[in-house]
Amino acid sequence: MNLKVNKGILRGLHYQLAPVAQRKLVRVIHGSVFDVVVDIRRGSPPFGQHVLVELNSTNKRQLLVPRGFTHAFVVLEDDTVFAYKVDNYYSPEYDRGISFKDAKINIDWILNDENLKLSEKDQKQPNLNETDDLFNKDYIESNDINVIINTAAYTAVDKEEEPDLADKINPIETNAYHTPASRPHYSLINKTKIKGTSNIYIPYGKDSLEIC
Repeated sequence: MNLKVNKGILRGLHYQLAPVAQRKLVRVIHGSVFDVVVDIRRGSPPFGQHVLVELNSTNKRQLLVPRGFTHAFVVLEDDTVFAYKVDNYYSPEYDRGISFKDAKINIDWILNDENLKLSEKDQKQPNLNETDDLFNKDYIESNDINVIINTAAYTAVDKEEEPDLADKINPIETNAYHTPASRPHYSLINKTKIKGTSNIYIPYGKDSLEIC
């Protein structure tokens, strides 16, 4: 999914519970963000610890957020284009969050608090020690990925839940990318090879619609 955001926007810390927990693969196409991942597997040695990584269009880094972790980012430049892929659909029933200002997690958001822009929803998230909606330390990820979703990070669902950010975050079209690239004629996915080497099933478009 792709979104165009301005400096100071902070989203998170977000995650979804099993059975619809999500992996996320995130990157920045234009601009820069600080991306944060927190271990919320209760009983794991690094429980409550976080990793903070700068993603920008110069270093071209990507970050994989595993299931069992919560995710957030803060935007460092105006007109930043942030993109990510997830392996499960959005579920309001299992959607959860942790407070961005939890003192025990102690994240340095780089920007001053008065420059941060959060939705009402994210301002009211509980601290880590105030929720039981977490993962267990023996939580094991499955490699059986049935669908990889290339979606928009800011959707109609977000717009309905967070109307106060509706005028600050907007989905962008592919042809609006800062570095558009044509698809090469040979960029075909070999489903059989992927299934054999990674045990990942990628459905055809028609099958994907049936999964939905």
